[in-house]
Amino acid sequence: VETYVNARLGEFGLDATYTYLDAPRQLSTLIGNAPADGSTPAPVLVQAQGFRRAKHIASLNFTYEPEALPLRATLTVRYNGEQNDNAFTASFRPLLVQLPAYTIINLNAAYDINPHIQLFGRVENLADDRYQEVFGYDSPGRAVYAGARVKF
Repeated sequence: VETYVNARLGEFGLDATYTYLDAPRQLSTLIGNAPADGSTPAPVLVQAQGFRRAKHIASLNFTYEPEALPLRATLTVRYNGEQNDNAFTASFRPLLVQLPAYTIINLNAAYDINPHIQLFGRVENLADDRYQEVFGYDSPGRAVYAGARVKF
């Protein structure tokens, strides 16, 4: 299920999206807890939400675009719910892990100096949050980008 709302009030705009995803269930072979005698644990079949498919995903975009200035700025808040992934043991047996939900804040702006030159910039992961989209791989920290566009 996907929903979308778009609203504009004067110099301010709001876009909001929400997705509920009931991904096809997957049967996964997982490793249970190691027995007390030290033997190899027996695999267990479980049903789980599809790997790397969060049930809940949402985003909000707040935009400021004043009529008196050649400026446009947008603050984006992205939410990704918890999701399952595979971790592999030293013997390459899969182990179901749950990656925690995360929220990322991004900011971007553009300013038109004249009809031919625009300055722009953006900050991704403004709060420098640590999160994982794939088990064992950290996502990038805060990143800042800036530049200029020239139109002929």
